[in-house]
Amino acid sequence: EDVNCILTDWRGGSSGLYTDAVNNVRIVGAELEYLVNFLEKDYGYSPANIHFIGHSLGAHVAGEAGRRKPGIGRITGTEAISTGEALYFPATEELLMLYKHTVQTEMLDPSDAKFVDIIHTHAGHLFFDFAPGILQTCGHLDFYPNGGKKMPGCNQLRVP
Repeated sequence: EDVNCILTDWRGGSSGLYTDAVNNVRIVGAELEYLVNFLEKDYGYSPANIHFIGHSLGAHVAGEAGRRKPGIGRITGTEAISTGEALYFPATEELLMLYKHTVQTEMLDPSDAKFVDIIHTHAGHLFFDFAPGILQTCGHLDFYPNGGKKMPGCNQLRVP
């Protein structure tokens, strides 16, 4: 397939305190909108041909870009994570969610692109009722492999 693939490295905005990363979702989404506007204006590239793929908070970054730039063709969110408040443990670099459900305007939803599909893979319990992923539907089509909670062989939140 003849495609261009552009990766967005926002490690500087997504690392550190989780609450800061959530706040940076809007900024990175705005930067992606800027890129789409540039491609459309200078190269005649239609937003309908764009397919954003975002992992974890990156899924909501894609949603923010789509919310800002109507007409995006497709957004795929993998392991969409709650944008609610969180506990962050710098010593272990683990993050545990306090709220799995968040305000709809701050998360990826079907209005953000012509087609939004979500793959829920990590909404299982890590510590009491905390989990990084969400189970609530947020796309036109939501997939829940193994029920969307715990994946066999995935015992750690972060893979080295």
